Amino acid sequence: MGKIKSYFKEYYAFLILLIAGIVLVILFFNVKHNIEKIYASFINNTIEKTTIQLQNFFQPVSRDLLISKEMGENGLFNNSSTEKLNKLFIPYLKNSEQLSSMHIANTVGDEYMLLHQDNIWVNRITKLGSKNQNPEWNKWIYRRDIHDSLIEKTSPEKKYTPLDKIWFSKALKSKSEIFPVWTEPYHFITTNEIGVTASIKFKDTQDTSLTNVISFDVLLEDISDFTRNLAVLEHGKTFVITENGEVLGLPNDSKFSNRDSCNAYTLKYITDIGVQEVTDFVNAWKLNADKDAILKFKSNSRPWRGSLQPFLLTPNHKLYIGVIVPEDVIQNNFSKIQGVIIACFFIIVIFTVLVYFTFRRNAKNLVLLQIEKNNNIQKNEELNKALKEKNILLKETYHRVKNNLQIISSLLNLQSNFVNDEEAREAFQKSRRRIESMALVHQKLYNANDLNQIDLGDYIEQLVKSISDSFEGNNVNFNYQINSAKVLAELDVVINLGLIINELVSNSLKYAFSDKNDSAEISIMLNKLSDRKFELIVADNGKGLPNDFDISIPKGLGFEIITALIGQLNGYYQIENKNGLSFKIHFSI
Repeated sequence: MGKIKSYFKEYYAFLILLIAGIVLVILFFNVKHNIEKIYASFINNTIEKTTIQLQNFFQPVSRDLLISKEMGENGLFNNSSTEKLNKLFIPYLKNSEQLSSMHIANTVGDEYMLLHQDNIWVNRITKLGSKNQNPEWNKWIYRRDIHDSLIEKTSPEKKYTPLDKIWFSKALKSKSEIFPVWTEPYHFITTNEIGVTASIKFKDTQDTSLTNVISFDVLLEDISDFTRNLAVLEHGKTFVITENGEVLGLPNDSKFSNRDSCNAYTLKYITDIGVQEVTDFVNAWKLNADKDAILKFKSNSRPWRGSLQPFLLTPNHKLYIGVIVPEDVIQNNFSKIQGVIIACFFIIVIFTVLVYFTFRRNAKNLVLLQIEKNNNIQKNEELNKALKEKNILLKETYHRVKNNLQIISSLLNLQSNFVNDEEAREAFQKSRRRIESMALVHQKLYNANDLNQIDLGDYIEQLVKSISDSFEGNNVNFNYQINSAKVLAELDVVINLGLIINELVSNSLKYAFSDKNDSAEISIMLNKLSDRKFELIVADNGKGLPNDFDISIPKGLGFEIITALIGQLNGYYQIENKNGLSFKIHFSI
């Protein structure tokens, strides 16, 4: 037994070499054998990515449509003026880039339409399908915190009725109360943009003999942007078409280099867009009996693989996702892999010979070093995996927090529209601005490469612009200036400074300037005093504080918030009431 053990110790390197050679030979031929699975993996993964993108594109529209239907069923649209309906639906259209316009119509021909066009909000109000009078067109400038401003009101001599629109008739015929119906893609008459319309019906709560239909017009430009830029190996292509073969998502090709060229080819039949590989695939797919299989075909004598799979928009409405990849690209990659395997084999041979000659001298240390090396590699992989998972979870957390804060802000804004008391409405708006300053922090972190720090100067610039936008239409014409050093700060510091700046700038806009003043200015400076000490100055050239103002006695919630937040920053403040008001804060990070 001792001699056998000694023999294996002496010649174990050659035994390893033999086993490694067998394994590499198996791998060499197994790569060739599994090439079909690799084709399927590349194509199916791309189809899955495109499916997720389409779900993220269409599902929010269906969700918002069902929410709006429920609002209608609860009577929120009853006897509502155009202004009230605008306040309900303008946030929907502003927060959804794919939405172009929306409609509410009923079976007697009444319709309310809202359209965003060239920074103007446009309404078309139709009564009884234009039977007695032409539709009325209203153009509005919408600003938060003030009443809408009607800038034009016309009644052009053109009849219109929603009753003959396809989105209206399809919704009325639908038997489903939970799935919206979708039109085929078409050019919107009002804007000449390409899109589809989703609609759903609901009963009128005041007159049960009437049926209402609410619809959203959805732009389709983003689908081509995604399919054109999706990486599918080298020269691979992804596209999206309707059941009739009309193109919604164009493949990657030099002729589709900008929005104008994309719009020119969108809604053409897939075989008419001039991409030969796609045309050859679609023609081969039509002749193939197994529609779900990965298809082999040739284009310009080059072998390709492709698949066309359905995407269910609703149980009765589907799109198709197509992916094609050239065979030679994958074949070349596998030839490289086989070359690597052969090279690895020779490396193992050389390494094994070296191990054999060094084994006698230091076998024990070699084994220990190998074990330690393997353990370190495993630990590093586990640490890298844990770090990646942590970053993903952290980004998702910031994204969800930002979304939740924006929902709260929108709810406060909506609720303020239904509050008659001016003091209560102002309290809602103050709370909304504080929440938006915190939401902006999480938005910056979600978009940043560094998940722990934010550029304070960039954040202050965006925050002040947001506050300025929220006061747009105020009695005061004002300018703001921002001069900030390059400072990176952590989440807690940025939130505290954001809330402080929000309070100070809001107070200046509200109290410092009583009349219109073209020279009204607000300046914000962030100065670096030393390695970790900074100075923040928020100043205006307004009327300043009253002579009898005692800063030691808090005058409201805002001032208490400011002093509490400065305390959390381990800082202190100074107020200079000369030629306006200057608020200086010294703090450390």
